[in-house]
Amino acid sequence: MNSKFTPLIASIALLALLLGTFVYALISKPSTSITLQWFPAIFYVAVLLIAALSIAAMRRHRQHSRPVAIIHTISMLSVILGVTSFYIFNAPTTINIFGFLTVAGGSIIACLSAIPLAVSPEPQ
Repeated sequence: MNSKFTPLIASIALLALLLGTFVYALISKPSTSITLQWFPAIFYVAVLLIAALSIAAMRRHRQHSRPVAIIHTISMLSVILGVTSFYIFNAPTTINIFGFLTVAGGSIIACLSAIPLAVSPEPQ
């Protein structure tokens, strides 16, 4: 696979993971099963790995499109910080609107900032 598509694919995968988790949280009923105890850890590791892969792939192309790489890196870091805020503020009565806005905005901006690299021609 061409490495210039890696940030876009990772951004879309992260967006799909976050949207899937959000939809699952909306339609599921509260439960105390063992699955729910392991899910947050797996979710946080998956988000961290996908974001790190995307940032590393974008840093390889930093010399060709430096502003795009900076915007993409900052947006991926905001997604990581937003997901971390859900881990910190996890009381049952807590509504973490700023964490949600950070994750939503960061993942959308990450997807949009990865598009110019994916459609740019190969450097000679």
